[in-house]
Order: sequence, then C-alpha cells, then structure tokens
Amino acid sequence: MRAEKWLSVRFKEICPERFAQAFSSELLIVHDKDDYEVSIEGAQALAACWPIAQIVVTEKLGHIKLLHHADVIERSVLFLNEGGKFS
Repeated sequence: MRAEKWLSVRFKEICPERFAQAFSSELLIVHDKDDYEVSIEGAQALAACWPIAQIVVTEKLGHIKLLHHADVIERSVLFLNEGGKFS
C-alpha cells in the first residue's frame, strides 16, 4: 500500500482495539457497508471496545464517496461542534 510506505508502518501491525479502552474521549466512526478497502467488521470491533463510541453506517458510498456526502459531513460537523460529544 502506498500509505504504508509513505508512513513507514504496516497497517497489520497497528491494533487500535488494543489501546481503545484507555481513551476517555468520545469517538464517532462513519463507515460504509460497501467499503471494499476496509471491512466494516474492523469499525465495529473498534466501536465495541472504545468506552464511548458511536458508529454510523452508510450504504453505497464506499471508502471515498462518504467523505464528500452531505449527511456524513453534517453529522461529523455536529459531533465536532458539540466538542466531540454526542448530542
């Protein structure tokens, strides 16, 4: 992967679930069911072990289109405007 080379890290060696319980911030995860680059199971696993997490699942947006989708942007901005808190 280009990103792995650029960052000098192998993504398989990174396990955020291992550290998730140590975090106290709230986490918003937005993931698409049709993402063929990153499985939804990974997002669900992270949400399950993060103390305060919410996962928003989209459909038919894939890995990149969701970044530009109006509903996703609105939900993300709302989360950030609330200081990283769920309203």
